[in-house]
Amino acid sequence: MKQSISTVQCTLEVKFISDDDHIYHFDDSWNVTVDNFKFSKVNDDKLCVEFTIQTQLHKTEDDGLKVTVLPHEGLDEFKPELEKLEIILDVMTLHSGIPLAIVDGSYKFRGGGYISSSNPVTNNSTLHDITGLEKRYKSLLQNNDLTNAVRFYRLALIDKEYSGKSVKFWASLEALYKKEREKVGTIWNKLSIEEQNKLLKVIESLGIDEGLREKLINSLKFQKILTEKEMLSKSIKLMNTNGDMPQEDIKNLIRLWSKPRNLSAHGERIKRDDEERQDAVDDLDDTIEILLQSKVNPSMHAYFIGHPQDIEGAFWDTDDHTISKISAECWVKPTQWGLYLLENIGKYKNNDNGPLIYVSHDQIIEISKDIKSELSGIDHLPDDYKKAITKIQEKLNQQDRE
Repeated sequence: MKQSISTVQCTLEVKFISDDDHIYHFDDSWNVTVDNFKFSKVNDDKLCVEFTIQTQLHKTEDDGLKVTVLPHEGLDEFKPELEKLEIILDVMTLHSGIPLAIVDGSYKFRGGGYISSSNPVTNNSTLHDITGLEKRYKSLLQNNDLTNAVRFYRLALIDKEYSGKSVKFWASLEALYKKEREKVGTIWNKLSIEEQNKLLKVIESLGIDEGLREKLINSLKFQKILTEKEMLSKSIKLMNTNGDMPQEDIKNLIRLWSKPRNLSAHGERIKRDDEERQDAVDDLDDTIEILLQSKVNPSMHAYFIGHPQDIEGAFWDTDDHTISKISAECWVKPTQWGLYLLENIGKYKNNDNGPLIYVSHDQIIEISKDIKSELSGIDHLPDDYKKAITKIQEKLNQQDRE
């Protein structure tokens, strides 16, 4: 295989992150070159950064097939240069006292006879369930721990760096289970008075100074029976297609999630090529989103009720233990993808053995192949469906979420 190395010119933009009411502009002093990076003022709000990398864009396979790779931000040679640029931005932030950040979607590449750029995708977002939003807002006002968990989650999503995300996602998880942590007793309180006195006498007899003795006694008195990770592994309840996730699997997940957080909390960064820790942070992100959606009141999860032979594919998987079988004709399936499935599931309804019902905290929608109708009453539905709907809406609107 023949290879050729190309020089790729990279450009991107940098901006100030404004602080409160202060808006900052660049002046001509920002036209500087540091190492391989040339900074030039585009306008008051942005700097252009130019640099080059050497990479393989063209290669010829042994069978003569020629392969060309368009230059892009995923190139292995680009990542270390971007890491260097971030360090320069760190120093510039320290010099100016104003945080700097790369502008999303501003990457452009020219090399090997090709020009490419990052392509931001424009999406429309619809705000669903306004009634539920207002109820959840009022509920959060009464629940400081859950409010903290939701706030840390939002701050983590805003953060562009995996190091910051890992710490904030973990903070969200800890806030979510703060009450469970407070319930964990200490080893000291498990001891009898006699046993406590024996330990104190032993410590008093040690040949160490008073300050160290006091620290040792305090460490004994405040040592929890469970560590933070052990407490979380017992408190977090997750499900998979086999039903309740075993505690050992949850313990392994917590161990996976804690690795990037521990690294970041102890002064190390998660680098751009550290895919293992990045994947762990992404997995924690997905899990916390699901946990928060179920913990807010009313729950953001939804349920489908239907006949097991009416949806093509594996929707009513007989091995899925998350499904409740009310009767042979009435099965109930929980989902955190309620709105997405609500919009799309009708086209997969290929039989009419029974109704297909979507149930949220305040909506009951009957679904056919082409039509979705919100129901104002359920008297026309079979008795097992009515029973399932009543129980589901009670569960989604329950006030006590210990």
